[in-house]
Amino acid sequence: MRNSRLFGLAALIGFAAALGLSVANAPDDRRRAGPVASPAEQAALAIPAKFRLSETIAVHEQMHPADLSLAEEAGYRTVIDLRPDGEVAGQPAAETMAAAAKAIGLTFAYVPVPRGDIPDETVAALAKVLNDAPGPVLLYCRSGSRAARTWALAEASRADGAPSDQIAARIRTAGFEIDDIRPALDRRAAARITKG
Repeated sequence: MRNSRLFGLAALIGFAAALGLSVANAPDDRRRAGPVASPAEQAALAIPAKFRLSETIAVHEQMHPADLSLAEEAGYRTVIDLRPDGEVAGQPAAETMAAAAKAIGLTFAYVPVPRGDIPDETVAALAKVLNDAPGPVLLYCRSGSRAARTWALAEASRADGAPSDQIAARIRTAGFEIDDIRPALDRRAAARITKG
């Protein structure tokens, strides 16, 4: 009984080895199941499409210095840290992230957003950075939620920003809550229309 199991296992290993050899010797086009992504396309997969809020803005959860090269390879030119330093032990400080970003040619900004209500001054600060920063832009915080919500308020305030319904839909599609700031979105969008 034991010998027959060993024989079966040896036969299976032999078959797998023969199959591997035939695939290794096959022409290149037979080895690939589909098109091979470029390094930038592979890096972009690290940032799920659902976290893209616009053509040039995406959000991400907590990033670390090593993650910045993925962002750069994916085509992002600016990274904005919205998580206040020192929220948890081991969280990289904005200064550390700024140095790592500079080393690979990324623009970096630090716009800390406290937990809870998002202050108007923080929304204004983010709006200014977004206006001046080269895009595409990747914003991050602990989970991506504060970054998405702060962006939503900044976008609603922008003179040529998206309509509040569209902004809310983008935030929901990304998987974040928006109901508590929806009135503020509507007020900001209405104010910019009145000014225009």
